[in-house]
Amino acid sequence: MPYWLLIVLLAVALVVGPIMFLQPSVRDRRLIKLRQQAAELGLKIYMADYAVGNQREDVAVYSLISALPKTTPSWCLLRRSFQHDAHFHHDWDWSQDIPTLSAEEQQSWKYFLDQLPQDIVGVEVDNKHLGVWWRELSNDITPSDILSWLKEKENLIKKINQ
Repeated sequence: MPYWLLIVLLAVALVVGPIMFLQPSVRDRRLIKLRQQAAELGLKIYMADYAVGNQREDVAVYSLISALPKTTPSWCLLRRSFQHDAHFHHDWDWSQDIPTLSAEEQQSWKYFLDQLPQDIVGVEVDNKHLGVWWRELSNDITPSDILSWLKEKENLIKKINQ
């Protein structure tokens, strides 16, 4: 092989190589698609720091902006790595002050939490939004699923607080 051809191939590799490293990975492309779908549905997304055990990771919080009654308490439940009697429900524990929820609300939230896949690691509520903390690992969940869950809970909160 002539030396000039080897030099040309090396030059092309030096130009194309770094460009290939700038391409998003398969996972990044999947996350971009998920988040674009969520935005099109009207969901807002921000990142939160989720700590379970000794590990920390960033998770996406998919939230539905909502005008809930001003009396709606602010709270956040996070999935922990273990179950404990002090937790709200199984492995779901309060990450902030414990709100005052009626027995009907508690039962409704417990049922809701039991239906969530393991990939959902948090639920938060205040009078401006409802949100779920999603690790975005599972292909079984879509932004449409999240929107329907949040709409269902929004309607229930409004009904209870009328």
